[in-house]
Amino acid sequence: MIKRLLLILFTLSYFLAAGQYNNEWIDFSKTYFKFPVGKDGLYRIPRSVLQSAGLENTPVEQFQLWRNGIQIPLYTSVASGILDPAGYLEFWGEMNDGKPDSKLYRNINDQLSDKWSLETDTATFFLTVNPVGNNARIINEVNNTAGNLLAPEPYFMFTYGKYYKNRINPGYAGLVGEYVYSSSYDKGEGYTSNEIRPATPLSETVNNLYVYNTGQANVHFFIAASGNALYNRHIKVDINSTQVVDAVMNVFNDTRQQATLPVSLISAGSAVVKITNTSDNPNDRMVVSRYELTYPRQFNFGNVANFVFELPASDTGNFLRITNFNRGNVAPVLYDLSNRKRYVGDISESGVTKFALPPSVQKRKLVLIDQRPANIHTVNGLSTRNFIDYHLPDNQGNYLIISNAVLFSSPNGNQVEAYAQYRSSPEGGGYHTTILDIDQLTDQFAFGIKRHPHAIKNFVQFAGDVFRQKPAAIFIIGKGVNYIDARTQQANPLLKQLNLVPPFGHPASDNLLATRGDETIPSIPIGRLSAIRGEEIEIYLEKIKQYEAVAANAPQTAEGRAWMKNIVHAIGGGDVELSAQIGGYMNQLRSRIEDTLFGGHVMNFTKSPAVTSDLTGPDLKRLFAEGIGILNYFGHSSASTLEFNIDDPSVYDNQGKYPFFFVNGCLAGDIFTFDVNRPNVITSLSEKYTFAKERGSIVFIASSHFGIVNYLNSYLTGLYKALSEREFGHPIGEVTEESFHYLKTIWGNDFFARLHAEQITLHGDPVTRFYSQPKPDYLVEDHLIKIPPVISVADNSFPLKVKFFNIGQAVNDSITLEIKRQLPDGTTLTVLRKRIQGLRYTDSIEIHVPVNGAIEKGENKLIVKIDADEEVDEVTEVNNTYIKTFYILEDEIRPIYPYEFSIVNKPVESFYGFAPSTQKEVSNYVMEIDTTQLFNSPVKRSVTKSGKGGVIEFKPVVNLTNNTVYYWRTTTSADSAVWNNSSFLYNTQSTPGYNQSHYFQHTSSIYDSMYLDQDRKFYYDKMPVNINAKIGLYPAFVNSQIIVSREDDVLANWMCDFNVLQIIVFDPYTSKPWENYNVSPTEGRFGSVPICHLKPFSFAFRFADPAQRKKAMDLLDYIPDGYRVMVYWTGVGTNTWIAANKI
Repeated sequence: MIKRLLLILFTLSYFLAAGQYNNEWIDFSKTYFKFPVGKDGLYRIPRSVLQSAGLENTPVEQFQLWRNGIQIPLYTSVASGILDPAGYLEFWGEMNDGKPDSKLYRNINDQLSDKWSLETDTATFFLTVNPVGNNARIINEVNNTAGNLLAPEPYFMFTYGKYYKNRINPGYAGLVGEYVYSSSYDKGEGYTSNEIRPATPLSETVNNLYVYNTGQANVHFFIAASGNALYNRHIKVDINSTQVVDAVMNVFNDTRQQATLPVSLISAGSAVVKITNTSDNPNDRMVVSRYELTYPRQFNFGNVANFVFELPASDTGNFLRITNFNRGNVAPVLYDLSNRKRYVGDISESGVTKFALPPSVQKRKLVLIDQRPANIHTVNGLSTRNFIDYHLPDNQGNYLIISNAVLFSSPNGNQVEAYAQYRSSPEGGGYHTTILDIDQLTDQFAFGIKRHPHAIKNFVQFAGDVFRQKPAAIFIIGKGVNYIDARTQQANPLLKQLNLVPPFGHPASDNLLATRGDETIPSIPIGRLSAIRGEEIEIYLEKIKQYEAVAANAPQTAEGRAWMKNIVHAIGGGDVELSAQIGGYMNQLRSRIEDTLFGGHVMNFTKSPAVTSDLTGPDLKRLFAEGIGILNYFGHSSASTLEFNIDDPSVYDNQGKYPFFFVNGCLAGDIFTFDVNRPNVITSLSEKYTFAKERGSIVFIASSHFGIVNYLNSYLTGLYKALSEREFGHPIGEVTEESFHYLKTIWGNDFFARLHAEQITLHGDPVTRFYSQPKPDYLVEDHLIKIPPVISVADNSFPLKVKFFNIGQAVNDSITLEIKRQLPDGTTLTVLRKRIQGLRYTDSIEIHVPVNGAIEKGENKLIVKIDADEEVDEVTEVNNTYIKTFYILEDEIRPIYPYEFSIVNKPVESFYGFAPSTQKEVSNYVMEIDTTQLFNSPVKRSVTKSGKGGVIEFKPVVNLTNNTVYYWRTTTSADSAVWNNSSFLYNTQSTPGYNQSHYFQHTSSIYDSMYLDQDRKFYYDKMPVNINAKIGLYPAFVNSQIIVSREDDVLANWMCDFNVLQIIVFDPYTSKPWENYNVSPTEGRFGSVPICHLKPFSFAFRFADPAQRKKAMDLLDYIPDGYRVMVYWTGVGTNTWIAANKI
């Protein structure tokens, strides 16, 4: 009994919840046949079309038709049985409208009009067979005008509606230098009029109203409008010069205003409607969504072929005499959609169509329809739809791939399926993967409305509520286009290729596809791969496999894993003040990510003098090759460029070592624009890095809209906090969700915080994890232990530097560093025991180790052990200890006087060397002196001296020449390969001191960015300088796609004028460009177009102006020989170079 009650309660709760998903109308045991309806009208499905679907023998009473989850009544040409060859199913079909969009709005009341859909005008109808019966039907009724006793209805209340479709208004905005918009459907968003400014009222005339002037009925006026700028205003409406509305509608607020008017105001049958913006600011803007006039109308139908109208409930019925209806000589049909009845009109009286309607207890919606063939639409084909029942566990999963069948085939097979197989494998995480076709989701969860966000949004809620195992992630595979671009480009055949899985809203958001209601944080982590072909999926899948194989299998060595903690902070900002602010934020982030649990190694990369930079452009290339875990950019950006020239992943060789790339600026995450070039060229930064083969990044996270500095900082703080704390080692989708929660904690329901949470887009697989390990892993290796290459018993001590790493999880636990030394006789000495507190990434020690020549000559060993007492549980212990073997030599002699690089001003009779004094037998020591370090000139002298060590005196017979550098060296035997060298300058005119003046003396130096060549001249290093240019014609190429850069510096971006030749001049030695500046308000240097706010490194000349062309030639003639010159053309459309373009 208890079990049964629980089952009933569960079933009831399920069906109560099921209404949220739009799929409760579906019987999953049935096959459905769908077809589109793109305009209102009478539709017929002929028997021939039913036959093509195998339905020709279905009794007509079993057919059932659905639209938007509501059963549509059918009229059948036979009441029952099978259709004859000329038979058909008939229904009144309506195009898609905005009613399904209402639940997209944060507040359902923010939708000012539901006339037009924001997604598509095309509705999808579903035909099925239901043998049980009770299927909705339109029934033929007798139109008994002959027996009518009622007087004709004198009028009916008709609503004339003006539903604007001039533009899609983006809705409510905040102002931060630019207007910024939420991705949620907000107040004022939707189809509207063009913008109405104070100086340009909207005025239009409505004719042919056919007003009924007799009687007491009034006119009701309604208007819905919205502000579209941050100014105060009133909205005023005049009808036929009479003011009917005057209402406050400030800033981005909307308003719905009604007015009751006397019918006399429009008695002439027309209305001039004037809508005025009364703002004091001439730049103010507002828009109108719709206005409606409801008034008493004669039964004059204005010569249309279909006429929709309503009549109130009546307990007596209605007699209608309708004139001016466009029906020809064929009797029209009146559909009573409310009572599901069909009447054939009486046209016995010329010019009049008559109907005698029975009583009705409800208001009637009526449609009068011309029955001539040209006015009847034929459904020409049916597509089969078998709905997948996602209630069944076999159709569920915890890793959900949403994609498009367009991507299910490619030259190397179905890459979407390949991706799913990898994710279900042990290497890929062992997920229960499920592939969901967006068309299936659209038909099931969005009533078949193309491009509708409900397809995914409702499914995600369904999966969260119904699936036995809560999904871990949603991975969208397929590019999407924001709905405004999709709506305006709906006739473009490229849209099907580019809008494979539509996002939510404008600016586009994937996060809102996975939220509940008006929440802004996804209930399930979500990411996208913006692919348009299988080959792009294949590239990304291979990168994922490489990335996760490296994460799982890289050796526990410094080379294998230390790079995984490398974090580059690229700091932009443009001006010094903003750079300093961003730099301060990034330093705070640095402190957090370098601490537990991540233990990162952060390096700054910036061009700003306000921030210390750790890296140069070449350093960044080297670091990419070594490996970077996180590349975090904070500064100005667009969809395709950053302030630094790091927007081309092909220049970085980082196969298998793909970083997470965070771009915190504006538009860098906008992968949702309609780009006609996308099938051939990838221009967006996010897609470049994601689809770069064996290059680029593994995940790219950035906003699809504008970014605000302090909100981005809060988001990044949450991101780094999650990375280092609760979400350490978790998938990136969970990490970003946690960062959005932190953002909300700091800012609450603040509008700007909300739009950041909506628009920060995860481009990549949401279950990808940062490089991390579950435990610490301390290591020391050979190359991390530094000692001199030669150690002698002559040394009192030698320097020892030991560097050690934690390549695993960073913890606060203290550990012990122990260094021991094993002597040649096997004795072990403890050199150092030291406590190291909380080793996050790396640390080092430097000490001097004493040398006792009497007992330590020969083979020695250094035994270095980190976590010597094994206090911390590690990934592995085998890399904690390293034994380094070295030798202490006893058989050598070193020059000690004259001192190296000294100036000697008196004759030198004796030269001194020092040999260890441990020898028991006499040894021979050799000294040579010459004026060249090659020791091959006629001046060379040699001398041999015997001794048991200590200070050895040499007295070569040599006459020192004034102002000459002498080289001298010592060794233990004449044929020894080991010499110790020294040099000095002999100058009797100088005081004693230091000198390096001769070629061989300079060969001992270490040089930075210069070198000493064999011709004995100094040269600066020749460094390759990359100059990149990307150009194109406007509007196919916009500002972010027209750019010239030198290494990391943008030199020219966009243009200050259209149709110009741009000239950039580069110094041949420094490669720096000449700088332009305005010599007057109308002219730059060399007569060029005056520079604007853009970079001042190009000289622009209008090529259509002969005088400007001559100035361009003069500049080219002026440039010295050897200088590098770049000339490029920026223009609009195409131009033909003809004789008129010559000088």
